[in-house]
Amino acid sequence: MRSRSLALFLPFLWMVFSIAALGQDKSATVAGKWQISWEARFGTERGTIQFEQAESKLSGNLQARVGSPKVTGAVDGNKVSFDLAFQGPPKPFTLVFTGTMDGDKMAGKFEIKGMTDGYDWHGENAHPTSYTWTAVRQPDRSQADTQETAAPANRYYCQQVLIHNLWIFFNLKFIITLHNG
Repeated sequence: MRSRSLALFLPFLWMVFSIAALGQDKSATVAGKWQISWEARFGTERGTIQFEQAESKLSGNLQARVGSPKVTGAVDGNKVSFDLAFQGPPKPFTLVFTGTMDGDKMAGKFEIKGMTDGYDWHGENAHPTSYTWTAVRQPDRSQADTQETAAPANRYYCQQVLIHNLWIFFNLKFIITLHNG
């Protein structure tokens, strides 16, 4: 009796874990072109970031009036963080952005890396914790085509895995019933 219960329980447990694995939260897809704006010391700065994404790592470039620094960062779920490393003048500095992604929008706060007090290297007051930023994904036709076809394919895949797992479960149950006779 114990082996029969175990034989019925194990396929059911396997099916539950398979379904749970399908529903795991993945990191947001940040890859693509984003229009970003941030509140700087002398007003609002704007630019375009082209993000590349390899799993949770981000890289890319900013194109803006203030320069074209490299972008490095990471994404974890819907949390996004990235750095813009400017070479100067008057001296190199890095802006560290943190925020959250919601669909085709991102927003958060940023600070100037290495600034421990409220003054920049010019001696001007620069409250590093009060800076905010926003970004909006820019349309990319090839990316839109991929997303339109990927959603039904992912849904179809999930349905197929569920059907497959149910088929295995009921066949094992049938085999056990025949075996125990």
